[in-house]
Amino acid sequence: MGRSRGRPSRRPEKHIAFFRLLEACDEEECPVCFLARRRVEQYFDGLLYEKVNDRELRRRFRSAGGFCNMHSFQFMGYHDGLAGSILYRDLLATWLERPSAFPVQASSGALPGCPACREKADTESTYLTLAAGHLEDEQLRQALCTSDGLCLPHFQALTGRLNKDRRAVPKWLMEFQREVAQRLVADLGTYLDACNYSLGSARPSLSREQELAWKRAVRKAAGFPAIPEKT
Repeated sequence: MGRSRGRPSRRPEKHIAFFRLLEACDEEECPVCFLARRRVEQYFDGLLYEKVNDRELRRRFRSAGGFCNMHSFQFMGYHDGLAGSILYRDLLATWLERPSAFPVQASSGALPGCPACREKADTESTYLTLAAGHLEDEQLRQALCTSDGLCLPHFQALTGRLNKDRRAVPKWLMEFQREVAQRLVADLGTYLDACNYSLGSARPSLSREQELAWKRAVRKAAGFPAIPEKT
């Protein structure tokens, strides 16, 4: 019996976003976190320098109830009193007109319509979908395997996308993610031994990487912060 001639499977095309993802793997953090944070920073830059007087943008800002707690303080970090006065005069005036219908953030700080959160979520979705479609690509595989790996939230989100398509996480990716976590656990153990004065002269000396292992562990578990950390 002859072979049936099916259509050959087409590999996903590589656009500029694919190469941005490869470049992000060179950063000392989860590449998806890096790309999402950079997109939010670009959003704020555009808002402050070009669009603060845009009526449609201000209408959407009012309708959303402003920024969530986290992004409100990121906005404050730009120290732009003029932009802040324009946006928040509109916002509070709208609340005065119809307080019962105004979307106010939850006590947790979350605000479903936050424009900056939407930019972040859209960027995360774009790059996670891109990664899921190119996991068999050798360029992406090599880039990811020389990176710090995905944070647990983004790795879980990628796993969910693959499961939705009835695909398993590739063995190489799971093994790599585990190796990164195991190295972190080992560095944390060394850090704890260095803090244990009962070991006396057996206390290990720490490399700079081991000194910062606990911060790397927090980022691995929670992702990178939207607001730059204080040094």
